Amino acid sequence: MKRNILILLSVLTFTGTALAQDDKVVNYRTMAREQLDLRVQNLQDELREATSQSKKAKEIYKDAQKSFQQAKKAYQEAKTLEKQKKQALKEAQKAIKYRAKLKALGN
Repeated sequence: MKRNILILLSVLTFTGTALAQDDKVVNYRTMAREQLDLRVQNLQDELREATSQSKKAKEIYKDAQKSFQQAKKAYQEAKTLEKQKKQALKEAQKAIKYRAKLKALGN
């Protein structure tokens, strides 16, 4: 008996939720033709807007990639210049030392 009541309650609950969800679903057969046309037009507008937004996002992404590549190249060039600067400084220090040694030998 209790089992039958539980089964009946679960069936009624399931049916109630199914009916409640049916109310949320748009019934296209009962909608007027104008409403359907308006809905289709709105969806087409949303699609156009989403397409244009995705194009803009792609352009922004490409610009960001270009900027990143330029920054990366500038960083690498700066790093190379820094290495060259250090090397030139070392060579200048060596030249100063050799010049000092030559002066010492000359005197």
